[in-house]
Amino acid sequence: MFDRRFGDTAVDDYVSTSNPVIVGGAARSGTTLLSVILNSHPELVCGPESDIFRLLPEFERLSVGLPTWVWHVLHGWTEPFRTLSESFGISLWRIRRLWKGSQTPAEFIDRFFGEYARRQGVSRWADKTPANVKCIGFILKHFPHAKFVHVVRDGRDTCCSVLAWSRRHHKGNPLDIRSAATTWSTWVRLGREWADHPNYVEVRYEELVGACETTLRRLFEFLELEWRQGVLAYHDKSQSNRPDLSLAHLAGVSKPVYSTSIGRWRTDLGSQDRRILEQIAGPTLRELGYSDSENGKWKMENGKWGNGGKKTSSPGAREL
Repeated sequence: MFDRRFGDTAVDDYVSTSNPVIVGGAARSGTTLLSVILNSHPELVCGPESDIFRLLPEFERLSVGLPTWVWHVLHGWTEPFRTLSESFGISLWRIRRLWKGSQTPAEFIDRFFGEYARRQGVSRWADKTPANVKCIGFILKHFPHAKFVHVVRDGRDTCCSVLAWSRRHHKGNPLDIRSAATTWSTWVRLGREWADHPNYVEVRYEELVGACETTLRRLFEFLELEWRQGVLAYHDKSQSNRPDLSLAHLAGVSKPVYSTSIGRWRTDLGSQDRRILEQIAGPTLRELGYSDSENGKWKMENGKWGNGGKKTSSPGAREL
């Protein structure tokens, strides 16, 4: 039985000594931008989106006997591990051996990412998957030295981005504002359940793009990473620890940071969508300091992005 908060079973008592960086947040909140920036630091490697912490129920499929495994490989019955293999450049056979050599799912995750980091010539790994906000309990229980970075963005702008993405990729059945707003509010609140944990920090998208260097310097201090000026040139492929990573299809991260997407909801959302979003996500928006007024704006004050000096976090939440 999986517990929603801890996301694991009582039999998994593995505790890692590694100190990974785990990034999560509602989809289209800026997690990809942050992962590419992190990956440009020479002491850290952040691989592709893995979703590995949500694959726990699937791991037992790696325990089948060798003849059955061979049959599965030959017939293409190896998802989601085939995608994991192709994304990280680790063969299906090696993934299975890593599993066979592990006593618990948490140990397998540790060994998998550890091997990936070693292949990239670094000792510290990071994982960026938006849904990691659903697995913070499991992560902090089994990786007590991990740093969890929750990327938070104005839910109105996030919904605009989600809807635009959905129209491009799900033309026959795109998402609507109700589902987008519900998902954003739910995921943000799931992450913020851990706001009082010393290894949890929130990074606002608006600060990341509006005061990039200041925000990153504070973040790297929290992550116990030495500041490297080169991370500001994250869009330069020569700075990346993953030379195989192509940014061409990621329009938002293939060039220097820009803040033109802040406040896009004013032009993208009609009055009806605004009302629906307010009904669903209004309390969360206000808790975060995002004004529900049409004239509300996040603006730079004293070197920090803010919303007119209003309170922007719940008690205990650590923000940069």
